[in-house]
Amino acid sequence: MRRGQERWERLAPAVVVLAMAGCSGHPPPTPPSPEPSGILVVTNRSTWDMDVFLRRDASRDWLGIAPNGKTTSFYLSPGEVVGPSQIRFQAAPIAGGRGNEVTTEPVVVQPNDTITFDIPPP
Repeated sequence: MRRGQERWERLAPAVVVLAMAGCSGHPPPTPPSPEPSGILVVTNRSTWDMDVFLRRDASRDWLGIAPNGKTTSFYLSPGEVVGPSQIRFQAAPIAGGRGNEVTTEPVVVQPNDTITFDIPPP
């Protein structure tokens, strides 16, 4: 028997025991995946791709991009729609188009609501 093979044969049972010990116990916790609490459906009829934001009081949270000529859905997390406060949605051109922002009227979002946001052509 060769020396390397002999060494492996002596170490193999220890490796198996260590591997099994690592598998025992509780599985690692999986991070919670929040269920969406609402959906924002944006129809972008403008000529610009738009950044879409959720506005509450003075804060502005980016939701994503609404490509021009497309309808895009954004899932709202429980944290974004929690509470009775009113929110607005805003779309701003990604490049150029200054002054062409579009903002919704204030809305109150309840869990599982679907809100539509139409961005008109310029």
